[in-house]
Amino acid sequence: MMDGVIQHSLCNLYWHVLWGEYYNALFMVLLAMAITYMTGDLDLAIEYDGWGNPAFLVQFILACIMGFILMYSIMLCTAYNSALTTTIVGCLKNLLTTYVGMVFGGDYIFTWTNFIGLNISVVGSLFYSYYTFVEKKQPKPQGAQNGGEKNSQSS
Repeated sequence: MMDGVIQHSLCNLYWHVLWGEYYNALFMVLLAMAITYMTGDLDLAIEYDGWGNPAFLVQFILACIMGFILMYSIMLCTAYNSALTTTIVGCLKNLLTTYVGMVFGGDYIFTWTNFIGLNISVVGSLFYSYYTFVEKKQPKPQGAQNGGEKNSQSS
């Protein structure tokens, strides 16, 4: 009995996330098309010579699929946990991407100024994540929970 309820709830959660993804794409495609048209990027994309190249098409389709999987996983993470958890996981992902990109990217040119700047950015990001998480866990004062109003029963 309980197993069926859990499966039904998970099924509803997956559909909820998929519909959220669908409506997000549906509402944003018009805005994105308008912006690309106004900036001239739509014409450049249509006239791109690589559309006939099968290797480009495979990579383009795979990039679209990976983008969908990324957005789906972000929305699923938020649905299962909270927006705060998604923010912190996103911050950690950005840190990992930064350092992996420095080592394996091939386009990072080491200078002390660049290296120190990146590390200051990383430390700031870690402090932000830590203090945001700690602030969320601390209980709010009694007056702040009721919008600053005093409890009418205590007067």
